[in-house]
Amino acid sequence: MPKVRFDGNVTSVLPEESEAYRNYFAQSDAFRDFSRDITIIVQSDRLMTASGLEDLRYLQLDIALNENVENATTIFSTPDPDPATGEIRNFFPDTFSDDATAVAEVRRLVKTFPATASLIAPEQNTAVILVTLNTGLA
Repeated sequence: MPKVRFDGNVTSVLPEESEAYRNYFAQSDAFRDFSRDITIIVQSDRLMTASGLEDLRYLQLDIALNENVENATTIFSTPDPDPATGEIRNFFPDTFSDDATAVAEVRRLVKTFPATASLIAPEQNTAVILVTLNTGLA
């Protein structure tokens, strides 16, 4: 049996004239390339305090303003659409008045939008920042 090797490139094992090959490239045209996304895990004993959450908010902003970044997503990216008008508002207030309010707001977020639990784990003092780099970066 000849040596079999896979270099990670799916197209190298598909015949170029095959339907699977054409479907692969149709998919790659329809969906963006996630391979260059970066996940930043933030852990801090003070994350679930008013100042800790504010620092996370400012870190997201600092990252988002980098010229090589297309998008940075955290819990602070969660929209809160007004059911009556459809207007998109920020879920969180502009500032947290105290630690208890900060914790209550995070709990309210996860209860309202359970999918946001993938961006923050309050019991572990851990949050995630998802970063999308601009296309064209080497």
